[in-house]
Amino acid sequence: MQKNKRDQVYYVVLHGRKPGIYKNHKQAVKQVNGFPNGSMKKVRGIAAAKKLFYEGKTDETDDNIYYVVKHGRNPGIYSSRKKALQQIKGFPHAVVKKIKGYERAKAYFHGRRELKKAVPNIYIDGSYIQDKSYAGYGFVVELDRRIIAKDGGTILDHDIINMHSLGSELYAYIRAMEWAMANEYKKIRIIYDSKAIIDTLKENENGWKQPKGKAKLLNLYSLYRKHVQVEHRHKNSHIVFRERHQEAHHLSQLTSIMLHDDHP
Repeated sequence: MQKNKRDQVYYVVLHGRKPGIYKNHKQAVKQVNGFPNGSMKKVRGIAAAKKLFYEGKTDETDDNIYYVVKHGRNPGIYSSRKKALQQIKGFPHAVVKKIKGYERAKAYFHGRRELKKAVPNIYIDGSYIQDKSYAGYGFVVELDRRIIAKDGGTILDHDIINMHSLGSELYAYIRAMEWAMANEYKKIRIIYDSKAIIDTLKENENGWKQPKGKAKLLNLYSLYRKHVQVEHRHKNSHIVFRERHQEAHHLSQLTSIMLHDDHP
């Protein structure tokens, strides 16, 4: 016997993925499970369900505050201000906005998800201390005339060390691409010193067989270039480039000099 609509149990999703009136409890739960400030009520009778839905839906949906993280560690829509701020703290060029109403928040998040970013200048350099066979790399990232990141260190791979200065320069190039991917940049501008870098990258396009160290770096370059577009500029093409590049040069020598001084 079919149950009378006045006795039928309904599940009213006031705020969820798909607000509405559900007969099936499992389907209703799916709409609110894991949804920020999800709201569902169980009522008896279709008339009561409709009244609750149409009277309560607007207020339930529009009065809640959300924090939309457009650019951060985990972009998304957050009901907790604290959690949203955790996604942007210390993250370069993070974007978060406070919005009332989930539908508005969702429209903002999806409508401008892909933000157009400025192209950072990344100054790279490598160093090689011949008498000790020490190699190092360094790079400096500049955006809107402001330095936003620096990195430098020692190269431990002997196949790359055996390439001398070219190996360390190429290693710095690869590290710059890795920084770009880690920070979600699709395009970068690399300012370099040695023109041999560009010649080596062109060699890779010819498919020539390469020594072990060079092959390692060029294989990474082939993989990374699918994710990051790189524009090249020589350091002598602009006076500002020369000044910034000098900082990358110092970083590339920092740890190598420390090792050299510690092992006379």
